[in-house]
Amino acid sequence: MTGIFLHLSRVLPHAYPVRGSVQSYLGDEINFGRLLDFGVIIPRLRQLYEWSVHELAAPGLLDCARDGA
Repeated sequence: MTGIFLHLSRVLPHAYPVRGSVQSYLGDEINFGRLLDFGVIIPRLRQLYEWSVHELAAPGLLDCARDGA
């Protein structure tokens, strides 16, 4: 399990905004990263944004998440 997370850290961009295409990063990503995105994060996206709104006192963040995206 540790190896999977270490691999993910090598796939993530080193700087933002991202200079390469999204496809180049998706090509390097292992399926576990996609599983996390679609199986863990997306179903809880609204809760994540609601928590962020509370913690950051930034109610406008809720406008960033609509229909699971």
